[in-house]
Amino acid sequence: MVGGGTNLVLNGLAAYLRYLEGTSRDDWQEMHEKLRNTESREGASFGALFGPALCLGIISRRRVHYEAIKYEKERNGGFLSPFGYSAATVIAAVDTVCSMEWYWLMALKSQTIDEGIYSIPIRIWRWNGYLIQYTVAGHEGAAILLVHGFGAFLEHYRDNINSIAEGGNRVWAITLLGFGKSEKPNVVYTELMWAELLRDFIIEVVGEPVHVVGNSIGGYFVSIVAGLWPALAKSVVLINTAGNVVPGYSSVPYSQERQTSGAAWLGARLLLLYLRSTIRNTVKNFYPFKTDRADDWLTNEMLRAVSLFRKIYYSIAFMFMLFFSNVMGDKSLIPCPEF
Repeated sequence: MVGGGTNLVLNGLAAYLRYLEGTSRDDWQEMHEKLRNTESREGASFGALFGPALCLGIISRRRVHYEAIKYEKERNGGFLSPFGYSAATVIAAVDTVCSMEWYWLMALKSQTIDEGIYSIPIRIWRWNGYLIQYTVAGHEGAAILLVHGFGAFLEHYRDNINSIAEGGNRVWAITLLGFGKSEKPNVVYTELMWAELLRDFIIEVVGEPVHVVGNSIGGYFVSIVAGLWPALAKSVVLINTAGNVVPGYSSVPYSQERQTSGAAWLGARLLLLYLRSTIRNTVKNFYPFKTDRADDWLTNEMLRAVSLFRKIYYSIAFMFMLFFSNVMGDKSLIPCPEF
């Protein structure tokens, strides 16, 4: 939905919003077919079809919101229901553009406002149209990339970044897509997607091979990067890594798309509830000798993240199920990179 300019995109948007009504128009039928083919998860088709046009400015987020609300009013006699929108296509359009606007404003705020004692200079990198937060320190020396773990963000390394840089290194730390204050689009999240993000970050932002450091599930991602694109990784440091990385193990093919199972959906819901209720005590247990490290700032940031990035829990829960099955001995389920 990029070629042809604004009028073509608006026509496609009208067809998308009116999917439930059916049509005899060939161009609208073509749009409806594209919608069905790209609906990999509920509402994901809108970003897949109109995301490029929004990023290129062919159509604005506000115009999409206006057209979606106007159509919703047409369906309901000029009124908006207090119980939500009546069409799934309207929900998808409004949710997508509101999310994009929110993370754009958050990106601006993070670059202009000091947010407290742990604030560090934030930079923004756009990957596949999505806003990714990162920071960099140091002016010379070896290039080091720090990758956080599950439920975390680049501030996970807030006390390490400058210390490593002062030791004569250049240090990058990134907040992965779907985590922290990086954008959280409605897409299917897979380990390969995160690995490709890190690959592109190394190429486009760092500009040279790096020493990659990964904690928890971040260790799993950097292992994939090193296994698939060894020229980009000078060395790999794994800190309490997730997954079972076996040297010489032949992996199963990586999948770009993954359907969410009912078990993963239920597991994600239970995991979300568990984290909300136990995160403060859990974090304190990680600092048995320095309990002051588990301060209000850290736990509040993690609670905020838990409440926002539920979209990726289904993918994460599915990946954890694979990890556990690997531990139990069924290694055929786990795609482990070769070294």
